[in-house]
Amino acid sequence: VFGSVLSRFACILVGHVYPLYRTFKVIRYLPPKMARNASIDGAAVLELKRVVAFWTVVGAFTFAEFFIDFFVFLIPMYYEAKVLFFMWLVHSNFSGAIFFFDNFIDEILSKHERDIDVGLERSTKELKRQLSNGVSVFADAAAKASFAALRKSQDIVLDGIAGADSFGRSASSGRVVQLEDDEGEEDNAQDSAGGSSSRAPLSAEEEEERRRLRAELEEERKKAQSLQRRLAAMERRR
Repeated sequence: VFGSVLSRFACILVGHVYPLYRTFKVIRYLPPKMARNASIDGAAVLELKRVVAFWTVVGAFTFAEFFIDFFVFLIPMYYEAKVLFFMWLVHSNFSGAIFFFDNFIDEILSKHERDIDVGLERSTKELKRQLSNGVSVFADAAAKASFAALRKSQDIVLDGIAGADSFGRSASSGRVVQLEDDEGEEDNAQDSAGGSSSRAPLSAEEEEERRRLRAELEEERKKAQSLQRRLAAMERRR
């Protein structure tokens, strides 16, 4: 177990940490002319190719290692062999990586380059389409949820208004009935007091009060009718 841990740590040092620092050195000290797309230094291009070739080989190896990961424990001294492979890649200024890239990766990818490009283009278009459909579905769901919430809020407000109108209509109707009853009682009292004789004329103050009460009665009737029309319109809109 201890040897396996040391071997994996050595793989990280040789296969990642050291090449990472070399990549930093190459990029950090690129010739200024090359950065300005002027005349390119051949030595700098070769150095870049060595570093890029190494990372390409490492990427291909990591991809392949994903599929054999379940069988690694069956391979004796796997991590020790992996350390030696990485050391061969980086020795003599990444000459091993250049050899592996030129003789294997470049040949395989060049042979299938067109198919890979077409597949990548189709995958990109399909991914964009799926994302667009997902956004549309999400927007529709959000719109429906918002509409449902607004409809629910409208129903609550209309129910509150209807309840208030019903209460006002009941109160107005009660007041109208009370005024009519009072007027009827007053007429009955006058009929009982007068008997078969003619009624006594009302005074000016009483006549004024009578007209005022009739005006209030008519106003309350109009209010009740208006409330009934508003409530009927709201009921039809539900």
